[in-house]
Amino acid sequence: MTPLLLALATIVAPQQAPSTVHQYGRFELIITSQTVVGNPFDPDENDIEVVFTDPSGRRISVPAFYDGGTTWRVRFTPSSAGTYRYQAEARGKTALAEPAPSGTFRVTRSSQPGFVRVDRRNPRRFALDGGTPFYPVGMNVGWTSGGGTDLDYDTYFAAMGRAGLNWARVWMCAWGGTNLEWTPGKLGLYNLDAARYIDRILAEAERNGIYVQLVLQHHGQFSTRVNPNWADNPYSKANGGILDTPAGFFTDPKARELFKKRARYVVARWGYSTHLMAWELFNEVQFTDHGDWEDVARWHDAAASYIRSIDPYHHLITTSSPPADSPVWRSMDYLQAHAYNDDPLRSGAGDLPPAGISKPFFVGEWGASNGAGPASGGASFLRTGIYAGMLTGASAAPMFWAWDYVQRQNLYSVIGGAARFARASGLASRADLSPTPVAVSSSQLGPLTLTPALGWETGKEATFAIGRQAQGTVAGMPSFIQGRAHPDMMPIPPTLVLDCPVDTNVVVTVRAVSAAGAELVLTLDGEEVVRKQLAQADAPRGRQLPISVAVPSGRHQLTIANDGQDWCQISSVVIERYAPAIDARAVASKEAAVVWARPVVGQSVDAEVRVRGLNAGRFRVERYDTTTGEGTPAGEIEVRNGVATLKIEKLGTDAAYVLRTSSRG
Repeated sequence: MTPLLLALATIVAPQQAPSTVHQYGRFELIITSQTVVGNPFDPDENDIEVVFTDPSGRRISVPAFYDGGTTWRVRFTPSSAGTYRYQAEARGKTALAEPAPSGTFRVTRSSQPGFVRVDRRNPRRFALDGGTPFYPVGMNVGWTSGGGTDLDYDTYFAAMGRAGLNWARVWMCAWGGTNLEWTPGKLGLYNLDAARYIDRILAEAERNGIYVQLVLQHHGQFSTRVNPNWADNPYSKANGGILDTPAGFFTDPKARELFKKRARYVVARWGYSTHLMAWELFNEVQFTDHGDWEDVARWHDAAASYIRSIDPYHHLITTSSPPADSPVWRSMDYLQAHAYNDDPLRSGAGDLPPAGISKPFFVGEWGASNGAGPASGGASFLRTGIYAGMLTGASAAPMFWAWDYVQRQNLYSVIGGAARFARASGLASRADLSPTPVAVSSSQLGPLTLTPALGWETGKEATFAIGRQAQGTVAGMPSFIQGRAHPDMMPIPPTLVLDCPVDTNVVVTVRAVSAAGAELVLTLDGEEVVRKQLAQADAPRGRQLPISVAVPSGRHQLTIANDGQDWCQISSVVIERYAPAIDARAVASKEAAVVWARPVVGQSVDAEVRVRGLNAGRFRVERYDTTTGEGTPAGEIEVRNGVATLKIEKLGTDAAYVLRTSSRG
């Protein structure tokens, strides 16, 4: 192609290049040309950069981006007060008229906190440039109806801002009007309507105090199996593209170059924004038609390295959502999980990364198995999941997926209450708080709800001792109970070792059955007590099939086996009247603790919760309403031998308690 000729390149008008901007404000320079020839989006053909020199003499190169007609723009965010100089430079084949655009502007000090970083003092947390801790609390708003409808981003972000939320996750996708490169036969040519729409989205985010995690591409674009969009992808040869299969995106040199050019445009256009928290390279890359995981990891390595080389603001980079031990994460700044389960305790908490990973982590998507939440009780479901996630010690609150569900049920205040609690309790600012075991005692008994930790995986253990303290997952136990088709995946069926304080019932709930059917067999202490033939129709999508067995008091072994042709999947095992009637979780340091307690029976409960690891001395106690996030004083307690004993009386709904020494807030 013929290069762009800038025969008479000038700044459009002096007043359009501001003489003064605030620190961390936006300086925008407009450059015009008399003619545009060739592909203005391809920096190999047409490239303009502006070099800024800050008050210390440091030079910062910022690429310009094409904005239609004969217009180019440069957006720059200064981080220091003082006088800046700038000089436009042509690169590649581009020629600038002489003299090239240049000038100066002054930056005044401001209270703007700057960009989001990984906290230098604690690599598992986020902070802003000035050092202020940043704890994201928000939700996904992947796409909207758009086009100025009542449900565009201005509606969502305004409601989120009023409620005190500070984070959103936005997809660049075709159906949301935000995909730059989705026209058959036009790879490398970008949709300026989509680009200007993202301009407006970021402007709304900045206006409402929302920090955006921008998803550059999603799994469906390169999948023929999961939410497939490959048939419409301009990278496909069937649409005039360059790839035979989706997997080629990760290895083909031309595909890699095309991504780099698109990434350069994205960084040039939106990198200026302090409210752009991170570039997310892929949504759920595990669902693409990828080949070797190492190919996917190398693609992420190269993409992250290139973006870091051209992003003058060093935005964070992440992806989603392969397992935490995947090589994909090695070049990412932080990890995120996606979790969907009808038990909000499980989906809100997600699957925590292995110990020893010193990077921030949080759940970037969560919800019920239907992708949203229950038809009724949405506020309780949402609140439970958020608090369960915050009490894991994650770097942010878990981010609910179904923004339309929140909008329909007007649940913004639920997330907002959690945000207020995070700030007031110290969860948002104290990096020294980490999960700690708690012991609960109560004369009242309630159900213990267990969920298998593994999916379609081979279990490495077969016997699981079930204590009476913790609700949650059974580590190492698969949810798929294998039949004759896959004996290698379950050579020994799982056995639960119970210690029942009273006569009770155990309810095993089946959520899905293979097309070939299954035959669930429950044995108690070696004696068969249930044998049930299961067909796929017995547990259709969205419905659960509970199977109950009576268990007397004392120690027993309950084995869950399958004598059928193929698998069945269990969602939970509930042991009635087994555990204390309060479920409690805590994070603590030596000087503070945050405890979340909730009754697991439909009546008020009295209990004692013991938290370990605190310094000896007196601690102030505050009780927080988890709906509003507001706290009230609740007396003092004495910590002895590192144990704080919190007495809870007449707890009818979930509540949070904060313990602090009198010497530190």
